Amino acid sequence: MGLLPEVDIEAIIRGESEDEAEEGQPAEQGYLTPLFDFEKGEFVLDSQGRIVEDDGLRGMENLIEKAHQTARNTYEIYSDAYGTEEQDVLAESLPEDIRQMRVKEAIRDCLIYDDRIIEVGPVELKRLSDGYVAIYEIETIFGILPVRREV
Repeated sequence: MGLLPEVDIEAIIRGESEDEAEEGQPAEQGYLTPLFDFEKGEFVLDSQGRIVEDDGLRGMENLIEKAHQTARNTYEIYSDAYGTEEQDVLAESLPEDIRQMRVKEAIRDCLIYDDRIIEVGPVELKRLSDGYVAIYEIETIFGILPVRREV
C-alpha cells in the first residue's frame, strides 16, 4: 500500500464518483500518450480540438521520439533515467569507433528504462557529415517498431 490513495483518473474524467466507477465499469488498462507533431511543434488535435492520445504503437513512436529529443538531466520534472546523452557523446573528442559505440549505448539507454519497451535491437550507424543515421528496431509490448533517425 502506497502513501497516497489510489485515484481512478478515468472515472473522474467521465464524471463518475468512485462508487459508480467501481460498480459498473471494468478498470481500464493502458498507457495513453498524448500525440505530438514534432515537425509542427504542437500537439495533434482531433476535429473537436482535443489532444489525440494513443495507447499503442503510435503512442510509443511519439514517446520514443520525445525521449531522443530530451537531453538527460536537463528538466527537473523527469527522472535521472529519462532522456538521452547522444548530443553529449557527439560533442566529445573521441576516436570514431569509440564514438559509435558510445552513441549506440546512449540510444539504448534512453529507451530501455520504459516498462513498455522489451528490447532495443542492435543499432546500425551510417556516418553523415555532422552525425549519423541510426537504424534499429524496438520491441515493445504492442509490437515491433522499426526506427530510422538522424543522430
